[in-house]
Amino acid sequence: MTKCFLLSAVPFGGSNYTRKACGNTSSLKPRYSSQHGNGFYWDVDGVDMFNGSIIKSGSISVVSADTPSTYGSCSGCENVVIKYDCINAVCTQSSQYNTPGIYTSLSQCETACGTGCSGQCISNEEWSKINSLANQLLNKNC
Repeated sequence: MTKCFLLSAVPFGGSNYTRKACGNTSSLKPRYSSQHGNGFYWDVDGVDMFNGSIIKSGSISVVSADTPSTYGSCSGCENVVIKYDCINAVCTQSSQYNTPGIYTSLSQCETACGTGCSGQCISNEEWSKINSLANQLLNKNC
């Protein structure tokens, strides 16, 4: 099954950009350039997607075919549904840790998981208990 890969690239000079391509596997591989030194090229199924050029750095993610990008298209890809799981209060793509993918959209995951939590989130019920106990302590002389 082919996937739609999105590369977020940081070039040597110029503006950051995104590029999409269909494939089964994708990675950034090291390459040396006499002009820029050490950098990376984007490999999708063994094909150099940069035709000899390199970038300074980048990150690759699997996205749905309709995700916008600066260059490239995933019109030939199967439209893979990206699934998410809530792990330690962070919505994570299920493919990252091979988790079941309970949520079928990022917004669905964030609604269940909560947004803006850095670290461990607690439920509203737990927060209410903590708040109530703290208020009781305010009224006590120790």
